[in-house]
Amino acid sequence: MEEFHQLFSCFLSFILFLPVLDLFQNLSLCLLICVFCVGYLLDPHTAVAMAVAKKFQSARGQVPLLICATAHYAKFPATVLQALGKVSHSGSPLEMMSSLEELNASPVLHNRLRDIISSTVSPHIVLPPSLSSVMSHIKSLL
Repeated sequence: MEEFHQLFSCFLSFILFLPVLDLFQNLSLCLLICVFCVGYLLDPHTAVAMAVAKKFQSARGQVPLLICATAHYAKFPATVLQALGKVSHSGSPLEMMSSLEELNASPVLHNRLRDIISSTVSPHIVLPPSLSSVMSHIKSLL
């Protein structure tokens, strides 16, 4: 809970610029504030939610709000890197994930996702058109 209060206090102290920024600038600002103030890397949807929450609080007063992150930043690596002002030279998933991991932010990249990205095995598999083959394949991934 303390981390949340620290994050939101830091966020609020920088958020004075929101009315004059466009959506991408808001996203960038939210991501930068959160990662550099408390070391938490937001996904783009949650960053937008934080910007909207601040605007809501500006209009309604300092009412308590709860923001639930529903995605991991690894789902949107190119957008997150762009918002942080970082460049992906090759655009490869492995390079983008490595760049994000260099931030040492939380939440950390899931080990299984890192393994899949690092793997040389093609993620495209053609299965026979039967429920049992699909279910069998899914079980093999778990």
